[in-house]
Amino acid sequence: MKESNKAAMVDAYIKAIRDSDAAALDKLLAPDFTLTVPQPSLEVAAPLDRATAIGLLTDTERNFIDMRTITFKRTNVVETGTDYVVEMSVHAALKKGGSYDNVYVVWYRFADGKIKSCREHLDTAYLKAAMN
Repeated sequence: MKESNKAAMVDAYIKAIRDSDAAALDKLLAPDFTLTVPQPSLEVAAPLDRATAIGLLTDTERNFIDMRTITFKRTNVVETGTDYVVEMSVHAALKKGGSYDNVYVVWYRFADGKIKSCREHLDTAYLKAAMN
């Protein structure tokens, strides 16, 4: 089965995050892009606007993960005309030592050939423990 354009754009989005490449994200994201992490335990104002999201996703000093080591493995995908929903396993080395292993369900919405929004669902209790 041929990979969809949405899958290729999600791969480019993930690569831009891994590489802390704000310019690449700028090209991929719609002008009104929003990033939402709806779990209240994470204490992230939702949704994040485009500029805030790009800053957060590319801030290597703030990140507790060694982004050069992060890998994503898709386990399930659902694609519609405007949406691409993916369940994926995420693995990375922690900067303080040890590893980060979490499962994400991410819902991407597309419009006019760009990523319009991204909603991330994950185990935030595990994430907070890994951060500390």
